[in-house]
Amino acid sequence: MIYTKTFQLSDFEWTGNAKRIVEMICKAGKSSEFVDLIKERFDHEDDTAADFEIDRWVIDEVVSIMGSLGLTLDGKPVKKKYKVFLRITATDMVEVEADSPEEARAKSTDAFYDSFDDMFMTIMREDVESAVPVAYDEGDGNTKDYPSSCDSNSEG
Repeated sequence: MIYTKTFQLSDFEWTGNAKRIVEMICKAGKSSEFVDLIKERFDHEDDTAADFEIDRWVIDEVVSIMGSLGLTLDGKPVKKKYKVFLRITATDMVEVEADSPEEARAKSTDAFYDSFDDMFMTIMREDVESAVPVAYDEGDGNTKDYPSSCDSNSEG
């Protein structure tokens, strides 16, 4: 005799730790993605899964299940790491020889770019006037610009 029924997350009788895990998944709003994982693992015409196998799979594979759903083992969303590129405005000092403050001002930019070594510049935190996020990378190697409205969110 073959006994089968259609899987429904809402009426499946989870037990023990599997019940706790599934409650965390549902609370995190990942029910449909979780059902997709169950179907991917057990929806095969040549093999019918028993309730205890599904229940046991959740317990045995909790790390990979939660990871696939983007959740930590305590049901919280996994935080992604972003590389954020900042436009830094700072005050630096360069010495130039000149006959007047105006001539010194005119020569200062060239002197700044002409006088560097392997370490181009060191900025002391107290010399930073603003740090504005201008772009980010989500870890995929593609840099994306922030909308220009972010330019008003500077910190000094």
